[in-house]
Amino acid sequence: MSNTLLAANGSSIPLEGECKISFQIAGKNFTIYAVLTRAVHEFILGINFLTRNVCHWDFKAGKILLRNQWVHLKQRESDSEVQYVYVTQDCSIPPGTQVEVPVEISRPTWRADSDCWATEPIQISEGVLVARSLFEADALNTAISVVNVTEEPYELHRDQILSEATRVEICGIGTSQTNFCTANGS
Repeated sequence: MSNTLLAANGSSIPLEGECKISFQIAGKNFTIYAVLTRAVHEFILGINFLTRNVCHWDFKAGKILLRNQWVHLKQRESDSEVQYVYVTQDCSIPPGTQVEVPVEISRPTWRADSDCWATEPIQISEGVLVARSLFEADALNTAISVVNVTEEPYELHRDQILSEATRVEICGIGTSQTNFCTANGS
């Protein structure tokens, strides 16, 4: 198995592994070997599945012909989607310091509905805070500031969810920094 998969837009999707999955669509049973990634939340049926099952997709009508049966597709609302921010390696935040923690960012979908995402400042433990961070929608790996104001080291572990990110809209660019507002206008 390759370590990456290519999205339709040419972006590289990092893979974690593979598993066998059984599921139903319109009462018909299917079993596939699926690749696993933290980079995308949604279940995607690829070109191999569509070809093997002789699917015909009617984009205008929003339906797909699957094993001689038309199945109506439902479009998901994207406003409430979040991206999860995972720690990529074990690290220790020394007391009284701010550290840039390497993180991996998952995506709710591979569609680019927004240019930017942001995390809100949160307290993950007494005296340990994750700073607000702004990053581009196509970022998969970046770093987020974590501040430890305690007198003891704080341990972060690989694969720990550090924060959630939500879509933001760029409202304008100031003279010294980018100003942004949330997608809901607050």
